[in-house]
Amino acid sequence: MGQTSGKPYTYKGVSYDKDGFMTNSLFQDIANKIIPPSSTPGHLLHETPQCVIFAARGGSSETHLLVVPKQWVKSWRVLMDMGPKEGADLLKHLEETGRTFTSTEGSEYYISPANLAVGFHSPPFNSIDHLHLHFVDRSKFREGFKHRLKFPETLWSPWFKRINEVYDDIGKDKI
Repeated sequence: MGQTSGKPYTYKGVSYDKDGFMTNSLFQDIANKIIPPSSTPGHLLHETPQCVIFAARGGSSETHLLVVPKQWVKSWRVLMDMGPKEGADLLKHLEETGRTFTSTEGSEYYISPANLAVGFHSPPFNSIDHLHLHFVDRSKFREGFKHRLKFPETLWSPWFKRINEVYDDIGKDKI
């Protein structure tokens, strides 16, 4: 539940009712094909029953993909609220779907494992309050230091949580 303003409102791509309960998100509209992703107009790159993949709008890299669950989950921090096994299963599905999609050599979306960054931006540093797993090709960063800073390779950061760190947080025994 979000803030309660007495009026419906939208914050970080998510719409809430007057009581602060989520009613819709931008990423749900994309997953349900109500609106096209602005980065890949008119189509999703890949879809499973649980998630979709599309290119990030204004991505930090030439290959910057988002793997997004169709079900609304606010962020990686609330995966455990789903129940430990359900949260871990969703996380594993998102990761496996993204890794499979980016592992086909010769594909336009291939990312070498040596250059692959996989993780989530942590609240409050996320732009959309709907869970989305980033797959970024670190060898194709756009100009400017800020793009590299958003996806640090080795340093811990308060804004980017690598996939293995999320697994550690929710407990590998649940996977």
